[in-house]
Amino acid sequence: MVLGVVSLLAGASMLDMNVGAEGGVVAGPVPAAEGAAPPASSPSGAGGGRSADQRQTPAGRPPVFARHEGVTLRLPAAQPLGLRFTQGRLVGAVPLEPLGTLTANANPQGFDASQAVETANGPEFAVASPAGRGRPATSAAIVSLRGGTWVRAPLTGTVVDVRQPPTEVGMGWRLVLQPDIRPELRVSIYGLHQPRLGPGDTVTVGETIAAPRLIRPGLAEVGIEMRPARAPINVQGGDALESAPQP
Repeated sequence: MVLGVVSLLAGASMLDMNVGAEGGVVAGPVPAAEGAAPPASSPSGAGGGRSADQRQTPAGRPPVFARHEGVTLRLPAAQPLGLRFTQGRLVGAVPLEPLGTLTANANPQGFDASQAVETANGPEFAVASPAGRGRPATSAAIVSLRGGTWVRAPLTGTVVDVRQPPTEVGMGWRLVLQPDIRPELRVSIYGLHQPRLGPGDTVTVGETIAAPRLIRPGLAEVGIEMRPARAPINVQGGDALESAPQP
């Protein structure tokens, strides 16, 4: 697998990368990879919504890579370049239990490697060094993708929020799902480029939800965090997003 190559990069998440005024970022995809069809057209920006007959679910589900109290998460692409867990940005971000093969642990005080759950079909993953945020060591998953790889839903649920945080934060668009199996939780997916979904839309695990926001030509990173529904949203490091609870 190629996963270990990018997984062993520096522990900082994509949100910690200094990407310049416009981010040095190429927004939007290059021609689609994996044979996945692009999201259906809608008005520019998030919240356009889709009807059921516009949805695209590529054949085959990506493997499960993490879980938390009965909620399992699948990778947002079948063949990512890398996967690493780090400290989440969102207040209340819960620890995710990685499932796969641990290749490196740069935070042994925060993550006990002996507790890693190795699964036959799970991906390779690394645990990043502490980011100084006071969050659990595995409360965020950062998935590196090839440019042009469409992002798939990591679980089945309902969209409750879609927004673009301040550009200087470097998060791209963020889409928040309410899991069908645990409606009191929220799963945030960030690093997206103009999701073609809006609040109230339902998605099925493996369904195409957006293009990724490229951090440089040919490379994108998508972050996934899980948290209680009513926890206030903010992030450490002077880049608070909102002080009010999210939906």
